[in-house]
Amino acid sequence: MIKIYESLQDLQVKIDETFKELSQGFNKVNGAITQKNLPAAESALNDLFKAFMSRTRAINAQSASVGADIKKIESQCAEISAEKEQFKALYNSGIAMTTQGELQGLITFAMDQMTYHLRAERGFLILVDEHGEREYFVSKNFDGQNIDDPAAEVSTSVIQKTLDALQPIKVDDDTLSESIMKQGSFVRLGLRAVMSVPIIFRKKLLGVVYLDRREETKGFSDNDLAFLMAFSRQIAFRVNELKEQQHVHTEYERRDRNRLQSLREKYNFSEIIGKSERLVKVLELAGKVASSEVTVLIQGESGTGKELIARAIHFNSDRYEHKFIAINCGAIPSELLESELFGYESGAFTGAVKTKIGKFEAAHRGTLFLDEVAELSMNLQAKILRVLQTKELERLGSTETRKIDLRIISASNKNLQQMVREGKFREDLYYRLKVVEIELPALRERKEDIHLLVSFFVQKYGEQRIQSVSEDAMDILENYAWHGNIRELENVIQRAIILSSGAQIEVQDLPPEIVSKTESGYKVDKDLSLEDAETDFRRWFVLRALRKSNNNKSKAAEMLGINRTHFFRMLNQLGISDSE
Repeated sequence: MIKIYESLQDLQVKIDETFKELSQGFNKVNGAITQKNLPAAESALNDLFKAFMSRTRAINAQSASVGADIKKIESQCAEISAEKEQFKALYNSGIAMTTQGELQGLITFAMDQMTYHLRAERGFLILVDEHGEREYFVSKNFDGQNIDDPAAEVSTSVIQKTLDALQPIKVDDDTLSESIMKQGSFVRLGLRAVMSVPIIFRKKLLGVVYLDRREETKGFSDNDLAFLMAFSRQIAFRVNELKEQQHVHTEYERRDRNRLQSLREKYNFSEIIGKSERLVKVLELAGKVASSEVTVLIQGESGTGKELIARAIHFNSDRYEHKFIAINCGAIPSELLESELFGYESGAFTGAVKTKIGKFEAAHRGTLFLDEVAELSMNLQAKILRVLQTKELERLGSTETRKIDLRIISASNKNLQQMVREGKFREDLYYRLKVVEIELPALRERKEDIHLLVSFFVQKYGEQRIQSVSEDAMDILENYAWHGNIRELENVIQRAIILSSGAQIEVQDLPPEIVSKTESGYKVDKDLSLEDAETDFRRWFVLRALRKSNNNKSKAAEMLGINRTHFFRMLNQLGISDSE
């Protein structure tokens, strides 16, 4: 800028001097004409013309110099403006890349940005795995369209040279080497300029980005190469970050699969169907208490599988070789239940024609499962408490005390703690029965297991005639409240199999009362708070997406319009297991 200012000042001086010299020449010509001295006037006019021509050449030369300087500055300003735009693009793209949660989405976005800002005709971005094999690939032209046959449209020699040397390459008319010129792909494609930059993070090759321009197009500048290298570093950082996240998620999934599988292998839980986090926690707790001798109280609604858990505990304990005896305390009248539990001697009461051992004795050295223990009378509660305390009992009509060795597991679908507060259940018996408490979730609280349970029952009762359940029917099954829990679901599937006329269970095969209550989709429990209802709906919607995508996490996240990282965070928040 200082140079131009000085040149303009010199030009102004020359112009002023020219006007002054020409003015003096005109005065001489006028003076000679006034004196009617024609020879003098002609001589003065010739001198004036020579001075004019000389001064004009000097001014034109100075003007040309100034014009050249101005063009140079304009070019520099254009370069600065371009660099500013590129810096702005780097900044904005860096922020935008953080929102890309999938590698394929990331490289597609990056390719669009690079072809646009560098005015490239075509671009190719390749990510490789740890073995150097192509893992992800995207190709774009300047209009953002995919290239139909990328392999036929790229200079593979330049890309290979970049991968081998791990150095950026820029080729244009001025730098075309004989070796590259001889490459068939470069000549065949009519390339004018090519840039290829490796994507490296901490000396680890992640991929390569390639851009080119064809004939009659300006080549790439050094600034373009610098921009591409800076962009590739941004890509490398985000690619490494996403790969690490993928590795972590894969490890979580593997850990959860192994966790559930090891539970099923270590403990005989093969009959317990499901993979939800709440069920896994129940199985973990059951596995821990199985090897001990403590009493266990299993709480849960009817039909949730309390007896299955009790059997699993027994068959994974040291008592597995001995009997597992189950009795439903609510299914037998109170006056008969005592004789069922304790047994009786012949003649103990009318109709007692022969001696009968009770459930306590039958379960000697094994396990006695007292289902619906809340239905015990207060009198019977006291007698059972004595058995637990002394490990002894007397049959009805006998004075002989008999030693017994057994483990008691009890279950109830009622809140025993509330019954204790209301005086309907003995507090001392409650704490005797509940050394360890296992709470079984209702089926509506682990909806992600419904699909697995339906598949299990279809396979169990379908007799190979029924192969599947339609999507609409499955929607209804997953959205129904299932107050009867797994037992109700099992009955519904058995009914549907009988009524189905094809190889697939349809909506019309389901009970009308279930269809009518769930036909509009998600149904909210009226007893839920607003916050719990929102969580329940989100859980239902995510599970629906997982089922529709066949448990493909990436597809489910795409269906929900969120990135994979956010999706896995949501699974964790909603307590949905990542296991397959």
